Amino acid sequence: MKRTMKRLFYLFLIFGFGLEAHADSFESIIGKTGGNLQQGTFRFGLGFEIKNSKWGNGDYSSLVVPFNLSLGLFQYLELDTGIKYNKPYSFVDNTAINNKVSYHDFYAGVKLLMNPETVLEKPAYGFWFGVYLPLHNYEVIKPVCSFLLSSAVKDLFSWNFNLGMGYYIGKIDYKDNPLVKSVSPGGEVNASMEVGYKMNDILKLSSGIDTKVHFWTKKEYLSGLEEELDGYQSWNWITALRLKPGDFPLVVDTGFKIGLNKKAEDSFSFFVQIQIIPDGANASW
Repeated sequence: MKRTMKRLFYLFLIFGFGLEAHADSFESIIGKTGGNLQQGTFRFGLGFEIKNSKWGNGDYSSLVVPFNLSLGLFQYLELDTGIKYNKPYSFVDNTAINNKVSYHDFYAGVKLLMNPETVLEKPAYGFWFGVYLPLHNYEVIKPVCSFLLSSAVKDLFSWNFNLGMGYYIGKIDYKDNPLVKSVSPGGEVNASMEVGYKMNDILKLSSGIDTKVHFWTKKEYLSGLEEELDGYQSWNWITALRLKPGDFPLVVDTGFKIGLNKKAEDSFSFFVQIQIIPDGANASW
C-alpha cells in the first residue's frame, strides 16, 4: 500500500497536477456547472458552516465563516482567493479550549478552465493550482493542484468531478509535549463527484460525495526516534439546495454534510452560502 501511494504521488508530480478539490469547500464545488468569469468581472462568496466534527482523538467542532473572491483575468483564467474563519466551541486534541481562540486559513490560486461555452455538448475541463496558508500553528503550508471536469445535460442535469493532491510542507512543532517533538502531516489525495438537477428556473438540487485519503504522516520524538502513523480515509455525503432569485445577481446555497465512515472529518455539518455574481460575469448554475 505504501509503495503504491508513493508511485501515485510521483505520477501526479510528473504531470504537474493533483487533487485538493478545495477540501471543505462547498463554496467552490456544490451546484456550480463549469463556467468562466468574463475578463474584469468578479464573484464574491460569504457564508457560514456549523460543523460537528468528531474523529481521531478529539472533537474539532467549530463555526466556520468562509469568504471567497474570484477575479476574471483572461478568457479562460481566473484568480481565486479566500479565507476561512474557524471558531472552535469544543476540544482540540482532547484539550479543552477554554478561551475559544479562533484560527484562520487563507488560500490563493489560479483556475484554468477550457471550453466552458460548449459545456452542454462536451465536458469543460481544467486545472486549479494554488497554496493553502494556515494563519495558526495547527497546520503548515500546503501547495495543492486539482484536475477539474464539469458538464451539463439538456440544461437539466449537471455534474462536476475533481481529482488531485496536496502535500504539507514543514512540520508542526509540539513545544509543550514532554515526548513528541514534531509531526510531519504528509500528503492528501482527494476526489469529489457531484450531480445536480435543475428543478425549475430558481431552484437546483445537488448531491455528491467528497473523499480524502491522508498518508505519509510521521511523528518525531525528542529521543530522535521517528514513527510513521497510519493513514486514514474520510468519506462525506453532501447535499445542497441552490436558489437563484430571478434576475438578481446572486445565488444562495443551503445544505448539509454527513460523515460516511468513523474517520470522516465532518460527522455532520450545516451550511449556508451567498455568492454575488454581477451582471456580465457568468452565473452558470
